[in-house]
Parts: sequence; structure tokens; C-alpha cells
Amino acid sequence: MPPVYPSPTNVVVPNLEATNRLVVDFARNINEFPVLRYTQIVPVKSVTGLFLRMTVEEAGRILNSDLSEFVWPDGQDAPIGLDNTESFQFDTFRSERYAFTAAIGERTQEAAQWDIVGQHASIKARQAMTARTQMAVAKIFNANLYPSSHVIDVQSTFGAYWSEAATSNLVIRKSLNAAVQKIVDDTLGAVRPKDLVLLISDSVARVIAESEEFADYLKGSPDALGALRYQFRDDSTLPNAFGLPKRLYGLEVVVDDTRKVTTKKKASSPTIAPVLPSDMAAVISRVGALEAPYSPVAFSTCMFFMKEEMKVENVYDQINKRTLIRVIEDYDCQLVAPATGVLLTNIIRST
Repeated sequence: MPPVYPSPTNVVVPNLEATNRLVVDFARNINEFPVLRYTQIVPVKSVTGLFLRMTVEEAGRILNSDLSEFVWPDGQDAPIGLDNTESFQFDTFRSERYAFTAAIGERTQEAAQWDIVGQHASIKARQAMTARTQMAVAKIFNANLYPSSHVIDVQSTFGAYWSEAATSNLVIRKSLNAAVQKIVDDTLGAVRPKDLVLLISDSVARVIAESEEFADYLKGSPDALGALRYQFRDDSTLPNAFGLPKRLYGLEVVVDDTRKVTTKKKASSPTIAPVLPSDMAAVISRVGALEAPYSPVAFSTCMFFMKEEMKVENVYDQINKRTLIRVIEDYDCQLVAPATGVLLTNIIRST
């Protein structure tokens, strides 16, 4: 480097103190990932175990409107009901351990002017939550995991896409009503609309918000003002994505805008994509909404059997002179109650 004459820019060594140690990082709080609002976590003590599914038909079986099958005439033997028990099935969970890792060399850590180890531990925690979202989405939006009657092709069934929703077709309202009705039917009314959430991506939220049906709903419904006021009555002071209310047609709206990077490190042009699909929606039970008699644990449509959750380890490797950073999670994700969910497909025209 050739000699230079003094000036304001070359007589000081640039450092973080000039900006009061400003660090620009788009850091999402791990507790604010939407996946926590629509999946339930159940702590487990072993890597594998059982959970019990009961069918529900017997609790509502009425063969004759005059209840003749239950009549007990005086002097006759009481009905025994040897064939009136309910069926059940044991299912297995098996957790998988995941490690989200990074490593910082000793000299790099010493030279860094900020907590580079803590920063990367935070990054790995966010990566772990993104992965958890991906795992849940792979279950919730898998049509093969639902009964065939719980997968509704919106365009084929109602003759329009949500992007074409208008007062004349009310395709959004009809879709959601059909989903709720199917869940109520197949749970014998045990699951109510208040127990359910509408899970959508932000791109689907935008389609709803820009639809003629939603615009007319806001203009013409006597409940619209109350619905919009309701959106400010939770922990957030902001409305839902694109101005959607917190509840739409009686369902709590959960908009998951989580993004993932699908290209390898150092790619010339990183590819960023939404984790949730842009052409489907799901109506599922909210966290802790469902309880079974004689069960100590509430449940929801999609659950994580969590052996180890968000365990952060920063370990100094003396031999190689570096700090190993890792966030460990050990879980299994399952759609434990498909009867409490409905998958709405083909809601937006493919481009």
C-alpha cells in the first residue's frame, strides 16, 4: 500500500463502535413462528412409543328413531350389548434426531467484534424452526394422510377458484362451510368451528384479501366491523396478513409466511421459496382444542412427539481450536387425527 496524506477517512481504523455495535440481521423470534399456533407439542420420554386412536361411530349409533333397539320391557332380560363396543387402534411414533450445526475457528472468534458464536446459535435455532415448519407442512398438506372424503377439490366441487370468488358464487365461504361440516359429521359434533383454524400461506391470504367476495363481505356484512375489531384483540397490535381479520367465516385464520432457501451455500442466485403451498388450504384443529375422556393429554390434528426440543450446545473443540455450535431437536411429527382436518386443494388456478 503506497503512502498517503492524512484525511478523515484514513487516520482511523474502522470498527463497530462507530455505529454503537449495530448488527443488521433479519432475526425472527423463534417463539413467533406460526407453526407453534397450529401444531401441538407433546413431550415424550423415549424415542418410540404408542398412542391410541378410537373410532367414534358407537357413541352416536342410533338405528331407529323410536329408540326401539334400546327398549327394556318389564320382566325381560336387560339388553347386554355384547356387540356394542367401539374399535380402537394403536399407532406408533418414532422420533428422529436432527442437528443444526456450525463451527467458528478460535482465531476468528477472538477477532470478531461481536458475539459471533451467540449470533450463529440464534441462526441455527431459526433454521431448526424452519425445518420444523417444513415437517409439519409435509404432513398437513399430504392428501394421502386424510380420508378421501376429507380432501376437497375446490374448483371441481364449487366451479370456481378462490381467486374468482365473488358474491355470485361465494366459493370461499362454501369451501370453508363444507370443510367444517365434514369435520363435524365425522367427529359426531365433538369438534366445533371454534376449535378449528384455517391454515394458509401468505399468497393464499393475498388472494382472499383481493377477492370480490371478501370485499363485499367487508362492505355488506353486519358482522364485518366486529370481525375487523376482533383482529386487534390478541397479543399483536397489527391485523393479519393483507388485512385479513383474525377470524373469517367463524374460523381463526393462521397465515404462515415462513420462507426457506432451497439452493446450496454460495449459489450465484439464491432461491427463496415459501414453505406452505400456494394452491392449497387446510382446516385443522387448533392447539389444545381437543380432549379425549380418560386421556391426560389434549391433542390437535397435527402433533410433534418431542423427545428433545431446541437444545443449544456450544462446545469448544480443544484439539482443533474451534467452537462447535449446534441446535438439537429430536421428534416425530404425525397427523394423529385426520378426521379433525380437511384439505382444500385446487383453490388457485395454476400459472
